[in-house]
Amino acid sequence: MTITLLPVDAVDPDVIRKLDVHESQMDFIASNEESLEELAERPECVGFAVMIEGAPIGFAMYALDPDDGNHWIYRLMIDARHQGKGYLPRRLPPCWNIWPASPNAATSISASTRKTPAPTPFITASVSARPA
Repeated sequence: MTITLLPVDAVDPDVIRKLDVHESQMDFIASNEESLEELAERPECVGFAVMIEGAPIGFAMYALDPDDGNHWIYRLMIDARHQGKGYLPRRLPPCWNIWPASPNAATSISASTRKTPAPTPFITASVSARPA
């Protein structure tokens, strides 16, 4: 199975809103409703539906942070019904080839959660291994 990222505006927003993490993870990430609002309000944010075989199973959003000048994964969630199937970390990192090519292109990507605002090494290490 191949994971692809589709621009979020190509997917019905109600479908994205209905995707939810497991109840035990709710404190770690903003809801997709909040994420879609932030995406609409912040032009530096870029959102994607995480797709498997044409069906959305998650949501991802990245941005060049205006405060620190670094790229951050602002959101990355897989719906609770699709967790535990090995989609992360083996299959998602190649999807980050959508990262904009530019002279300032990132060589690594950082992520955090609401409870752990420092970058998580697991995601940073996995994604930074992608080809430049």
